[in-house]
Amino acid sequence: MTETMERTSTLQLTPGGEPQKHIMKSMAIFEYKKLSEDGQQIKLEVGVKGAVITHDEHAKVILNEGVYYKTNQMEFDPFNNTVSYMFD
Repeated sequence: MTETMERTSTLQLTPGGEPQKHIMKSMAIFEYKKLSEDGQQIKLEVGVKGAVITHDEHAKVILNEGVYYKTNQMEFDPFNNTVSYMFD
């Protein structure tokens, strides 16, 4: 069975309207698939032109051709028994 992948050249990697956005851009179309409904896990397939992830608070991240998985770190609080996503 073949996965259904979306195609774009620009993708916001942070879900929703987060004020500090990680934006992935490429000079060519790349494919991606959201692996979770909330957009926290994404499979990214970058082509030969590569891609760049930009963010206001740190240096660019350069991605060469390949398959990548984006996920957000989660934190468990044993005192109140809650799980929350971590954002930078």
